[in-house]
Amino acid sequence: MVARSKRSMVLAGAGVVVLMAGAFFAGRSGSAEPSATLARFEVQVPEQVISISSCCGPQQALSPDGEWLAFRGGVGSRCSLYRRRLGQLEAEEIPGTSGATLPFFSYDGRWLGFHSEGQLRKVPMSGGPPVPIARVAAVDGASWGDNDVIVFAQFEEGGLYTVPGSGGEPTLVPGTEERGYVHPSALPGGEAAVMRIDGTGPAPEDQFVVVDLSTGAADTLGFGTRVAYASGYIVFSGTDGTLQAQPFDPRARRITGPAVAILDGVRVAGPDMREFALSAQGGMAYQSARAGAAESLIITGPSGSSSVPLVNARNLEDPAFSPDGRRIAIRLNEVEDTDDIWIWDRDQQTLARLTTEGGVNVSPVWTHDGARIAFGSDWDNRGGENQMYWQPSDFSGAAERLLEKDFYANPVSWSPDDQTLAFIAYRENNFDIGLLTPGDSTPRWLLPSEFNESQPQWSPDGQWLAYSSDRSGTQEVYVQAVATAGVIPTVSTNGGSSPRWSPTKNELYYVPAPGTVMAATFSTENGFRVTGRTEAFNGVDDVNPVVSINYDVAPDGGEEFVHITHESTGSSLSLVWILNWPEIVRGMTSCR
Repeated sequence: MVARSKRSMVLAGAGVVVLMAGAFFAGRSGSAEPSATLARFEVQVPEQVISISSCCGPQQALSPDGEWLAFRGGVGSRCSLYRRRLGQLEAEEIPGTSGATLPFFSYDGRWLGFHSEGQLRKVPMSGGPPVPIARVAAVDGASWGDNDVIVFAQFEEGGLYTVPGSGGEPTLVPGTEERGYVHPSALPGGEAAVMRIDGTGPAPEDQFVVVDLSTGAADTLGFGTRVAYASGYIVFSGTDGTLQAQPFDPRARRITGPAVAILDGVRVAGPDMREFALSAQGGMAYQSARAGAAESLIITGPSGSSSVPLVNARNLEDPAFSPDGRRIAIRLNEVEDTDDIWIWDRDQQTLARLTTEGGVNVSPVWTHDGARIAFGSDWDNRGGENQMYWQPSDFSGAAERLLEKDFYANPVSWSPDDQTLAFIAYRENNFDIGLLTPGDSTPRWLLPSEFNESQPQWSPDGQWLAYSSDRSGTQEVYVQAVATAGVIPTVSTNGGSSPRWSPTKNELYYVPAPGTVMAATFSTENGFRVTGRTEAFNGVDDVNPVVSINYDVAPDGGEEFVHITHESTGSSLSLVWILNWPEIVRGMTSCR
């Protein structure tokens, strides 16, 4: 609810403008004239559009003049960006943004930036096709400064980069490659930005900081899980779950007064990130926690689909059947706000926590004998950040590190004899596929290149690796012979990621777009050759094209699938738009 002064009145109702401390009036082109008027209203969203959450940054943005709201939404299982003008009644889909994520406006409001298909892109608000800005595997939030420079955080590795709004090669901000910077918000002048630094340890305390973009020098401002600047305030999600505002001088880069809690009930997406957006003219938009989409783990088979009862589980990723099909390992967040690997026993209908130190960032990967599970961890309390480990699956022992290294890496797939682990590594601004024999200190690199190759999957006979790559400019699924280099057959045709082999049939599954899983039949006579493509099943709407594979194929060879889906908890996505939100702060402080 909104924190209110004595003179504030809060009314609720979809599509109803709420007036507080005066009368609201619209200026030319439907924009709000600067005034002391505080207004809040619920945004009308097409009924079929639901919220599709993301781990990697805010999914709504306001133009600097406060006239446009852009947000990410899904119809069925297809994601796009939508926009709604202040004077319009309903939101509309933005052409050319299918699969896009992380919207952010240019400093002048003429462009909407976003991430899609391994690129930062921008689309003109006046109409027209998207234009590429820079090739980036994945990002953890971006902001377009008024000096026409975009600052963005690199996904997983945590480096902070800048790139001209007109496009070009990204430049690393000095000294940030080893820090977990996320969700930057550029300050006026574009020379600095506020953002969060991920905490470390079993009880992380995330800080928000101001970073000089020329030197990388960072000064701590406080503690919280997301921060943004606008209208003379930093707005951040506090450790108690509220949204707070604190006076901030962007030129001096320092806090100038106490924080005030202004909202609660703001939706959380991913690991404790509040979904809100600010404009330069006193506008705020946020997703309400009372509606949106909830994640579920679903098993789909010949007799239909059933939901796995994971009570209080959040941030579901990477479901994986055990080799005998009786258990399912999955990464989730349920206890103490930490990500760990849990195992669902299908016979006993019980959920047990395998890892207990938190910080698991991806990939429970079973060995073929079912004895161990490999995983990646981004906490240094196990002995180093972004390390690969494995652990007995019967809860009989602690985790052991698999490889000493100085780069980000995550395990993905074991060879059929459990002698070689295929993993992904982030090196020199690209994802590469490595092959490692446990006990060795030096991996073999399968396809070192300037492209991003990820999600490697061993074939049941051990002769082939399927993987996803952006080498064509679009994420596609390929197959590579393990023993020899040569022609690399393409499996998908119009985009694809998340390959999985059938254990018993000549079928390779992949996801061309959120929702649909395709089955490619193939022949290996005289090399690998696709012989047909059919739809296997529908419902995988949580798709990560680079790292996680959010479905799995049962050992029976395709009779059963386990996957993650979103279920709408309301008739539509719930967005609230506030005009002149600083009046909330002024009203509260005047009552002290």
